[in-house]
Amino acid sequence: YGALAKLNNKLGDRAVHWFMKGWAGSDILKVVATPIDGDVNNNKEDDVIVWRSQHVPCELADRLHTESISKVYVTGAKASGAVQIACQLLMDRGMDVFCVREFVQDDDAARMKAAMEYLLPIYGTVQSLREFMDNVGFDTFSQDAKQILMDSMHQSSSSDENAVENDSNKYLTSDCGRRGHGSRYIELLRERGNWKTYPTQIWYEDFVQGEYHCPLLKKVVDFCDEPEFSKIAMFLRGREYLDEKDKVIDIAGRFMPKTYCIENGAWAMNLEDGESPPADDDPGALDAPWFVKESDKNLGGAAIAIVSKPSDIM
Repeated sequence: YGALAKLNNKLGDRAVHWFMKGWAGSDILKVVATPIDGDVNNNKEDDVIVWRSQHVPCELADRLHTESISKVYVTGAKASGAVQIACQLLMDRGMDVFCVREFVQDDDAARMKAAMEYLLPIYGTVQSLREFMDNVGFDTFSQDAKQILMDSMHQSSSSDENAVENDSNKYLTSDCGRRGHGSRYIELLRERGNWKTYPTQIWYEDFVQGEYHCPLLKKVVDFCDEPEFSKIAMFLRGREYLDEKDKVIDIAGRFMPKTYCIENGAWAMNLEDGESPPADDDPGALDAPWFVKESDKNLGGAAIAIVSKPSDIM
């Protein structure tokens, strides 16, 4: 179509045969096709192939409109050509258009940069691969697709941050944004040069605290501020006397309100002076509220309950 058709008329099929049936280059790459039972020529029923007959992909827009699709992610190998015109057309058709930086390319680096920074944002939202995975949900992809996404994220990282797992002298670290000194510790590790960044994903969401992150694919890395995914633990000796609240009584009991402990659903011996907890009718038992806290939790108000009398604690 267009200029290609004119050039073909002038030079003939042997010289100009791009996208022409019967010539190399007109078939869909096997790596792109979705295999079923090992047959790369057998696509899933919901895989749709749309051929176009002009520069503006009207056939694609018509098909998406017929399917009542309102949100699209555009990928392609020519940011300043096919990708740009597709984004413009789909936006004009009222669709919400997104482009993932890592999935758009161009044969001219300067043109690619200009298209991604100035042209494509006019027609839609340009986002990173991590933003795409966070929005769509990483667990929605197959295991093979997850590996491809992970590889793409590695490739898109700068050379200073690209993890080289095959080098025994290099280590992987992930900053999951957990509160504390982990982020600063990771920052110092990266200054050494042989600690490389490994990408993260949303682990789970809490309605109080918000999003929690973990290394991509829940991979255990050399150091992570989320201990469950870290080969190296950052733990201060003696910190258990702060983390385990029943042990705080040993070092600070005389500065605390009278404190009692429950073990296995029963009252344990008071760790401070051996006294038993008061009954409801004992003097002072109802003078103030009782705070009940899980001894191994550090979630603030989320791990604390308040009752009016000792008998309500159990």
